[in-house]
Amino acid sequence: MTKPETPKLLAKNPVRSAYLRVIIPVGLTLVLFILSVFFLFIPSIKKQMMSQKTREVLT
Repeated sequence: MTKPETPKLLAKNPVRSAYLRVIIPVGLTLVLFILSVFFLFIPSIKKQMMSQKTREVLT
């Protein structure tokens, strides 16, 4: 049996391996969370607040 080969990017440097396997996914998760807050949650809250405000003005 032959030993399975490790990808060339991960085989050379253990620090780089840790960077690729841990830090990049964590960073991407944070970026996606921040983008979702600014592009999904804040606009929906703003829309609800504006509709409530117009409802109060009309009554």
